[in-house]
Parts: sequence; C-alpha cells; structure tokens
Amino acid sequence: MLVLIINQTEKMKKTLLLLLLGCNSFGQTVLEALEGETWNNAKCANKTISQTPCSQVTGATLNDDLTTSLGKEYDWNGANGNIVGGTSRALIEIGNQCWFKRNAENLPSNFNPSPNWDYDISDIDVGWSGYYQGGPFLNEGRLYQWSAVMNGTTYERSQGVCPTGWHVPSDCEWQFLENTLGMNLGDQQFEGLSLIGRQTGNVGSKLSSFASAGINSSGFSALLTGFNTTEDTFQNRGATSDFWTSTRDTYLMPMPGLAHYARNIYNGNIGVRRYRFNAKYAMAVRCLKD
Repeated sequence: MLVLIINQTEKMKKTLLLLLLGCNSFGQTVLEALEGETWNNAKCANKTISQTPCSQVTGATLNDDLTTSLGKEYDWNGANGNIVGGTSRALIEIGNQCWFKRNAENLPSNFNPSPNWDYDISDIDVGWSGYYQGGPFLNEGRLYQWSAVMNGTTYERSQGVCPTGWHVPSDCEWQFLENTLGMNLGDQQFEGLSLIGRQTGNVGSKLSSFASAGINSSGFSALLTGFNTTEDTFQNRGATSDFWTSTRDTYLMPMPGLAHYARNIYNGNIGVRRYRFNAKYAMAVRCLKD
C-alpha cells in the first residue's frame, strides 16, 4: 500500500515518505517517481491521500476497457457482497487511486438490520440504508444516511461500510481525483450549488456517460441514482448521482444541514458539484483502497 502525504514542500514530502517506506531501493524508486508531483491544493495540505494501484489489491486481475482511456478496469474476486454488479470489472484505477467502479451495496454491520427511517422535524440520522423506491435497480447499489455509510464512526477516511483495506474517501481524496481528471485548483476548492464553479476539465462528463456531454472516459461509470431526502422522499433518480465523503466540517456541528461533504454529478452539467448535505440524506458511496 502506498500512502502519499500531500505537503507544501517537496522536502517535507520526501521526509515523510522515507519514514513510511524506509530508505531502501523500493522507497527510493517511489520517491523518484513522485518528484514531479505538482498538486498544490492548500486546503488539502498535510492531508492523507491514498494512492494504491489496483494491481496491489489481492484478487484483482487487469481486464481493461480500452475505451476508457483515463482509467484501467480490474476484475476483483472480493467484490461480491461489497460492490453491486459482481466481480467483472469491479474496480477502476484512476491516477493510481483504486476505486469501486460501481456503488457499494452491503449493510453496515452496526446498522444491520437497517433501522426504520425516522421522519421528524429534528432531522435525526438513524443509520438507515436501503434501495431507491421501487429498487433495487441494476448496478445502482444502496443509498446510505451518513452514519450508515460511516458505520457509526465519525473520523475522516473511516472504513465505514467498505471492506477491510478500503475506506470512505475524504473530501480531499475526491479533490485529488478531480485534479487528476483536469479540474483546476480554484474549481476544486469551490463549494456550493452554483453551476458556475467546478467546470474545468469537464470532470463530470469524464466520470459518467449520463452527465452533460458525458463520455465516461475515466471508467468511473457513475449512474444517476438520486437520493432520499430528510423528509424520506426519494428524488432525482435519472437526474443526479450523489456520493458521500467521510469529511464533515466540525466547526459547523451540530448543524447537520451544513456539515457533511458530498459530490453531485448532474445530467445537465459537465462539472461536479461539491457541497454539504444534512447527514439524514441517503446517498451512494464509492469506496477507495487504503
């Protein structure tokens, strides 16, 4: 497993990598390979960013779709029970990050069976997860309230519902993915519902065939699975794809409507929205290899 610590100086990066990997020939090779790292996202300085290629996942076998030029697909014998849609091309490697190619589907162990949805004006997240109304639908997986996707934990990059060796990606790990696919720094850090920001690189179009001008050149293959609202109303299937991160803004707690970061891909937009949801919303998740 290779964990890359993003720092403000190359000297700090080399020091930390030497501590992680040791001063052996393998570590030196890794350091040399990372000499050209230019991601200078100040908001993610000193954050841990996982960069482990899918080739290092036990049971993964390359089965690349050459039409997805920005990503490499892998079969994975560990997919059953974790990733909807089976073992064939279950993983996608983009910029040395290994992601689930399809949505997670398993019940979190701390919320199994899933509790009943608790609709009231206090907007309490009870750890519900389940399928969009009328589902399950092909390859769409489950929708999770935030405590469900985190399996009861609150720390960033928690394993959550993901299998051992995987975790719920952080806001900065999503920004790293977006940077890999061509989004500039200003747009990476933009936050809100506006369609003005986060347009550069057409990242939404690269992540999904169903975004505006969608080509899915990354192979991420996001489907428009919609979400469940705080009022327990299913919305936007066929219009948006929404994914939780494991990052929350603790400064804004206990205001859950403003605290939990997510991503939104929209069928009328070429970009990817970055904004915060109430923890009681239920959305999809893609796990990231440690």
